Amino acid sequence: MKLALASLIFFSGFGLYRSSPMATSKDQELTEKSVLEWADKTFEFYDGPRFEKFQMIPSNEYFKIETQVEGLKEYKEELKAGFQAGEIKKTKEEFDAQLKKLDRKIDSLTVVMNSSINKAMGFEIDFWANIMVNNGLTVYYVHHMKLDAKYAVQEGKVTGSIGKENDKIHIIYKKAK
Repeated sequence: MKLALASLIFFSGFGLYRSSPMATSKDQELTEKSVLEWADKTFEFYDGPRFEKFQMIPSNEYFKIETQVEGLKEYKEELKAGFQAGEIKKTKEEFDAQLKKLDRKIDSLTVVMNSSINKAMGFEIDFWANIMVNNGLTVYYVHHMKLDAKYAVQEGKVTGSIGKENDKIHIIYKKAK
């Protein structure tokens, strides 16, 4: 019980990057669409795009509330276990009232979490594609893409490749018009 409360207090102030369960398929669809638009403007030629490791980066507000909800759920389970083990000296009615109060708080925080705050600080996804290089062939590159909360690409960084023969091989980018 003390561990759950300590975790709740400790982690409620830190916006750690992790995938959030609130990211929707619509978020992923809009993220992928933006990355493809970026690729169309960036590369002279690419083919066979695919995506991996989609993540919503939760906003600090969302993360705090999400962490509170998870901590309260863990606390509730620990209370139940303590009551069943006889460690909590309350009547069944007092204990049920305490659980109902916790459930109301969890429900209220969930409503706030799902409706009234900005959920995402941004999105990340890995973008794979066969991209034309200076020798006229294509190399299978992966770019780690970072987008803001409005799905605008902020950064695309090459994080790997398959088929790149040497360091003289480089991507052919579109020329600015």
